[in-house]
Amino acid sequence: MGGWTDELIVEAPATEAEIAKVEGELGVSLPPVMRNSFLTFARVISIGWQLPDGFKLPETVEEATWGGIEYSLDDMIDSELQRRDWAGDVIASWEIPEESITWENKIAFLTMANGDYLAVDVSTPGREPVVYLSHDGNESSHYYVLGDDFDDFLTRWAGVGSPGPESWIMAPFTHGFTKPLDPDCENAVLWRKAVGIS
Repeated sequence: MGGWTDELIVEAPATEAEIAKVEGELGVSLPPVMRNSFLTFARVISIGWQLPDGFKLPETVEEATWGGIEYSLDDMIDSELQRRDWAGDVIASWEIPEESITWENKIAFLTMANGDYLAVDVSTPGREPVVYLSHDGNESSHYYVLGDDFDDFLTRWAGVGSPGPESWIMAPFTHGFTKPLDPDCENAVLWRKAVGIS
């Protein structure tokens, strides 16, 4: 198509010792579904892509010109520590208590270039949804639930075609940030057809 892709990296599954090291450094246990994904699938996944300049997309999905899927067991440490620092600042400075609470009891696994995070919400035992944390409190996307758990989120993200992960790129595939990413929604079908992966 004339665009580009990064090298696809899929590393071997993590070991129990590697998981324990990360949990020890963070002082928390990883959520069960995420933990199992690292142990049985891969400790690192990385692929990036961008459509060629001038590639014509339908208007409703015209922002989805680049994306990729990326997560790493080791990089998660930096992401989570950054989230904690930012959460401390948010909680100390924001005047709306319920807004600051959305930063608590999360484990970030991806930090975006714009300062936002993807994280697993561990505030309710037995539930571990993946949520979007907007560093500037964007009302539409902050604390948006992207998937019911880590595996569900990755399945949905890959099913759409992995645009984003910035919220403004994923927005057309979300039903207005009211439901998890939907790979079967009209915009997802439209986008995949436009780029030839329908």
